[in-house]
Amino acid sequence: MIEPDFVEPGFERLHCSGCGMTFWRKPRPRASGHAFCSRQCFAAFHRRLTPKARRWFYGVKEQFPAKACEHCGEQFEPKYYHVRFCSTRCRVAAHRKKAVTQHDKTCPFDAPDR
Repeated sequence: MIEPDFVEPGFERLHCSGCGMTFWRKPRPRASGHAFCSRQCFAAFHRRLTPKARRWFYGVKEQFPAKACEHCGEQFEPKYYHVRFCSTRCRVAAHRKKAVTQHDKTCPFDAPDR
């Protein structure tokens, strides 16, 4: 890259996190430590991130409202929106209970003799 002959005071040299190009910009706070030369580079960079990496990039910790466990009824704060049980023990117990009741309904070998 050709260095400019004159750079206005107060500008800093940065490398774009999207394309790697060197550019000059007035300093401003970067919470993430990344800088982008254009909106297109910013968008391309974020499209490559997974949702989990995107949350980490922004430092966002999602909090979901407290729920009652579907097995034991205990209140808990889920880490993800789709969680239905407070623990692995409750999840497995509920699955086993459901499997037994479904087996009782559908098993032809347990039917009474005619």
